[in-house]
This record gives sequence, structure tokens and C-alpha cells, in this order.
Amino acid sequence: MSEYQVQQIVRNLPDADDEDPDCSLTGDNDLTFIVAMIYLSKVSQNQLCRHESNVV
Repeated sequence: MSEYQVQQIVRNLPDADDEDPDCSLTGDNDLTFIVAMIYLSKVSQNQLCRHESNVV
């Protein structure tokens, strides 16, 4: 999964402030959001590690 795909997933998630209950996170959307957050956290950790190794 590329960063672009994750951005598309996150962009397609409904706003938390949305009053329309039909747009609430359910089932697959919830799972997709969790996977996206895990992926993004791994990507940011990898960038930090690379940055630290460049400094040393």
C-alpha cells in the first residue's frame, strides 16, 4: 500500500463532526482506518530511523 493510497483512504473517511449517522464509521471503514494509521505510523518511524542514521 502506497502513501498515496493511504491518503485516498483517509480522505474518503467521513468527518467526525458530520451529523449524518449514515456516514458514521462502520465495519470495513473502521478496519481500513486502523490499517491506514498503522501503516502511517510505520512509515513515519522508518523516516525517523533513516534521518538518525544520516546524522551519525
